[in-house]
Amino acid sequence: MQRIFQYILLIALAGALVFTACTKDDGQGDADLAPLVYQDSLRVFPNPSWLYEDSVFYFAWEDFDGDMENAIVTIRFEAQNGDVSFIDVDDIETEGDTGGSLKFTRNIVDGDEGRYFITVMDEAGNFSNEIDIFLYVNPLPRDEATENDESDLD
Repeated sequence: MQRIFQYILLIALAGALVFTACTKDDGQGDADLAPLVYQDSLRVFPNPSWLYEDSVFYFAWEDFDGDMENAIVTIRFEAQNGDVSFIDVDDIETEGDTGGSLKFTRNIVDGDEGRYFITVMDEAGNFSNEIDIFLYVNPLPRDEATENDESDLD
């Protein structure tokens, strides 16, 4: 009887070791390959934006496998009236290897006031978490007299 108990204990121990070896995460799982973008770092300059002028979106990111050089940015835009649309982003600039910053410019037109939900896809096709920001837009274009005023940059 004691011998049967020892065999059962040995089989259970071997099974536990096999299970542990098969489920061990080496830190390179799929979740670690997806880029991480930081909500707290997301900024738009200027905000409020001027109608018919460029605004710069920028934020910090991390990516374990360092394949963000040719990242693709997807924006889901929710306008004030509840309409939802998707915006293509060109001219994306990334800095860093496994972490850094990403920025892009968008020309602001009438109807661009609303919430921007941003997701990034790295070169391997891994999608990041989603971050968001509300962009306010001045209802009128900037006056010619204040166009060259750089006091808002200080």
